[in-house]
Amino acid sequence: MLAAKFRLLIQQQRYEEAVAAFSRLLDIDTSAAGVAAEFVKCGRCWGRPEDAAPLIERAARLNPLSANRDAIYASLGRMLIMLERDADAVEWLERGLRAVADQPPSKIAEREPGDFVRENIELYLAAAYALSGRLDDAHAMLASAMSSERTMDFTLRTFLNGIPIYYDAHRQEQERRIAEGFRRAGVRDHLDEQADYHIKSTADLPDKRNGPTPVSVPGATTIRTEEVVQLLQTKPSPLVLTTAIANPTIPGALLVNLPNSGNLADEWQTALGKLVGEATNGDKQRPIVTFAYSINRWHSRNLALRLIALGYTNVYWYRGGWEAWDAHDLSKAPLVMQFSPPR
Repeated sequence: MLAAKFRLLIQQQRYEEAVAAFSRLLDIDTSAAGVAAEFVKCGRCWGRPEDAAPLIERAARLNPLSANRDAIYASLGRMLIMLERDADAVEWLERGLRAVADQPPSKIAEREPGDFVRENIELYLAAAYALSGRLDDAHAMLASAMSSERTMDFTLRTFLNGIPIYYDAHRQEQERRIAEGFRRAGVRDHLDEQADYHIKSTADLPDKRNGPTPVSVPGATTIRTEEVVQLLQTKPSPLVLTTAIANPTIPGALLVNLPNSGNLADEWQTALGKLVGEATNGDKQRPIVTFAYSINRWHSRNLALRLIALGYTNVYWYRGGWEAWDAHDLSKAPLVMQFSPPR
């Protein structure tokens, strides 16, 4: 009943009561410690790491054979880094790594797209090693973490921008301590907008969202950050279209929610033609800039291809995207509008 109450309180967003129910559950039934996996997934439940860490550590010790112990250890290790308990963080994260290694290959191969537990453990362990002065171990662990396709977007800047602005100053400083560990371990600040993955550039719309992109778009011009800055100062000013939900963003940008699949004769193409036609007053020579979050996003490249197919002759693809703009500490502004074609 307590487990059911705990889940109900989470659904009702009564987080303090949910934590109390979870604590009581551990008092009366240690075998129920597996519910800790649900607790660590509920970030809003944690409250202060000072309060949550002892509770999660107790659950981890009570049920060392939990099927979800890797996720529990990952969250616990993260909190311990925030609390400057680096040696304890290393111990629990190393346990998590062993738990992952004990999984059969079939389970690892069947991971859901959103399952980053192994990568998170390795990243946090790299940070804990670095903060402990074990830099060689930190570099080796980071290399292992970054060998996964699931971490292709991970940068120090992405982590820092992900810290909720509603955290108080103390909690934000705790989060930044993790970032400092990442920095010492060698995590890159941002993706290099000029990186060449040697991917063939074609004019088709690939059915993919994330992944390394080519350096060019047939019929469009690939531009770097400095060139975007210059282009925004020209008259007439370019129409700026983004597929990244980051807000604030590049000044003047419109968010276009187009699918990343389809073809150049679908209903989305018709809807896009109407939108851009109104925004440009039918001027096919009006400069248009498209950008996504980073160089590992295909959305804005496909958007550029759609615009070219509509007859626009001055299409620019800002491959570095929002992250490159942010890395240059340039000014930002709220999105001008959001466009979502009807399905």
